[in-house]
Amino acid sequence: MTTKVVFQLPNIGTFFENIAVSADGSLLTTRVDAPEVWRIDPKTGEGSLLLTLPAPLRSATGIAELAPSVFALGAGIYDMTPEGGGPVPGSMEFWTFEFITPGDPVQAQSTLRRVCAVPEAVLLNGLCKWDDTTAIGVDSGRGTVYKVDIVSGTCETILQDDLTAPSADFPVPIGINGIKRFRGHLYFTNSSRMSLYRVPVDQRTARPTGPVELVASGFACDDFAVSEDGISAYVATHATHMVVRVALDPAVAMTEGAVTVAGSPDSLDLGGSTSCAFGRGETDRRTLYVTTSGALSFPVGGTMVEPAKVAAVEV
Repeated sequence: MTTKVVFQLPNIGTFFENIAVSADGSLLTTRVDAPEVWRIDPKTGEGSLLLTLPAPLRSATGIAELAPSVFALGAGIYDMTPEGGGPVPGSMEFWTFEFITPGDPVQAQSTLRRVCAVPEAVLLNGLCKWDDTTAIGVDSGRGTVYKVDIVSGTCETILQDDLTAPSADFPVPIGINGIKRFRGHLYFTNSSRMSLYRVPVDQRTARPTGPVELVASGFACDDFAVSEDGISAYVATHATHMVVRVALDPAVAMTEGAVTVAGSPDSLDLGGSTSCAFGRGETDRRTLYVTTSGALSFPVGGTMVEPAKVAAVEV
């Protein structure tokens, strides 16, 4: 399938990490290379800075809408300099903000509020909604899944095991990455294990009620989106610059495997694809919006990079 650039930042070295689609259709994207959230209008292709997290924070990670106009956000310090060491343990925090008036950064900035610090975390990453005041967030470095109450400011561990943790023999220590709640389960990717998993959870407490189950494996994976019909996960592959489709039913997924939807290991069309989300309007419900890092971490062909962007794929 063809890809279309919706919006692209001007400079190489930029890195869009995660995306959420607001009720008005705006694309809200986070940046790892800066403590920023950007708003992009997919109809006009215009993008602008929505809010900036305060120092010493230097990176924005996961983002999810919990209630109309209310968003949860992960943040911390990720050192992207050549001599840097990546995420800084002890710097990670959960935040929240309200996006009430599109195009009004003053309003969004004024509602920005820290929920809690997570000093034991290495790299807060994927986020999803649990209910109107609760998010599920992950620490990719330790393989921890958190339940975060944005009202009380509490953060509790609900899952941590071998299948959420980074694989010891993988060069990049990133375990659990994207996470979504769907039909009684939490689905999640593990980047170092190149797999999609699911775990049944109690619908009141969010705690697991059974073991983690493999859905599919054998493909690079970052964050993902679930199709409206509930049949498939669309997974950003980051290192291989694609989006692949994987059935959510393990029996089907084991037969079909991962099917390439867009992008290519040899192309910058989706260079460094990091996350994706479906549109919420009448005209873009089948449009998958994909954030990219510009292949910054994994240059195409070993040398080709570009500024971060958001691309659209019709599925």
